[in-house]
Amino acid sequence: MQFQLLALVAVALLSTYLWIDLSAYLSTTSAEMARQWILSAAIVSASLLVVAGLKRWVWVKAAPGKTGIPKILVLLFQGMVHLTALLLILSLVFHRDITALLATSGIFAVILGYAAQSTLSEVISGLALSFSKPFKTGDSVQVDGIWGNVVETSWRSVTLRNYEGNLIVLPNSKISGMRLINLDLPNNNTRHHIPFVMDIDVPPSRVREVAMAAMHSVPSVLKTPSPMVLFKNFVDKGVAFEAIFWHENPNVYILRRDEVGGALWNAFARANLPFAVDRLMVSKRAEYLPALPAVDSALEREQLLAVLTGSEMFRMIPDEARLGIVGAYRRCVYGEPELIVRQGDPGSSMFVILSGRVAVLLNQPDGPPKKMAELKAGDSFGEMALMLGEGRNASVQALSQVILAEIPKEAMQPVLQNHPECTELLAQQAFEFQARNEAYLSDAANQVAPTASKESLIGAINARIRRYFECKF
Repeated sequence: MQFQLLALVAVALLSTYLWIDLSAYLSTTSAEMARQWILSAAIVSASLLVVAGLKRWVWVKAAPGKTGIPKILVLLFQGMVHLTALLLILSLVFHRDITALLATSGIFAVILGYAAQSTLSEVISGLALSFSKPFKTGDSVQVDGIWGNVVETSWRSVTLRNYEGNLIVLPNSKISGMRLINLDLPNNNTRHHIPFVMDIDVPPSRVREVAMAAMHSVPSVLKTPSPMVLFKNFVDKGVAFEAIFWHENPNVYILRRDEVGGALWNAFARANLPFAVDRLMVSKRAEYLPALPAVDSALEREQLLAVLTGSEMFRMIPDEARLGIVGAYRRCVYGEPELIVRQGDPGSSMFVILSGRVAVLLNQPDGPPKKMAELKAGDSFGEMALMLGEGRNASVQALSQVILAEIPKEAMQPVLQNHPECTELLAQQAFEFQARNEAYLSDAANQVAPTASKESLIGAINARIRRYFECKF
């Protein structure tokens, strides 16, 4: 609407100047003054029309992810258009000799440039940044150790918002002269390093194995490029390593370091791999500090026994056999957001939640995993992997600090070999678990459940259980 209105005004004024004889209505002097003002207004309208046209067709807003025309160039070009219009009015309308004005303007420009060196330096640096386009609004950048998101660019400075929410204004000359890192180019994948020192007695190969599994258990860690664990050096207290991983969105690097650091700690604790400590200080520490409270394994065994006794799966097993299973459990600790098991991975154990919460996730063909259920203390998962050695049919992710009791195949095998009559009851439980899992899969992937009779399916599962645990028929 603005463009059409300016075009109409400019055409009307120019037409009035060219084709209407004002001397028929006014005196000669008045008519000449009127023609001068009409032509001046036409030139001003034309300059405004040019700027409006450029805004409409040239200086259009950049598409998401694209770099638009720098604001400083837009302002400079607008100033040049209006200055040209002013010179045309002086020369064509009022018949002034602008040669002397241009010469005087040149001298004035030299004086002004000398007096405003710093400001001109910022403008020139801003122009250089506009042409080179090392970043755009919204990018995450690091300038001389200062991290932040680009909020605004102007002819004099660049405004960043740091990760504490504060605004930082950096002069263009400082940005042009300093080392600048754009964390969003060529993409927003960011690499981070977490150094740690392990005890001298821990084999490096075992450290790499456990640390790699820990990093892969964090969903935000990218699979490509793959994370790495590198040996760095021998130090006074042990062996120094460095965990290297990639993740998306550099703005949340603090959260990602927290997730990976917690996963490494939990993984080393589960594997009984100690971090390096000053052994002399540890020996002296016991003299003046009380010992840390030990894990109450008896209480955990009682909790696990109560869960197994109330479970349909373990209720038919004799009491002494249940006590044997409880005595062979493995204690595992996980933290948010670690994956305890991953869908599709092989498995041969089940887990009982002693404390904390977990989410059961099902992979989707075209999107993130879908949360199917949330489990709490007293619940269990992985029964089919324990009974049949099947791959994990869902992923399970920690939603808090979680303490688990893992029941491996080695704890269940002697029970079924000594009590083979229990396999038929377990087969019935496995059938119910399988039906429930297939219902979940059917809802998620539109699969159709098998139509074989229940008795034949239970018989087939019973045979599989006996073969898997090497029970005598």
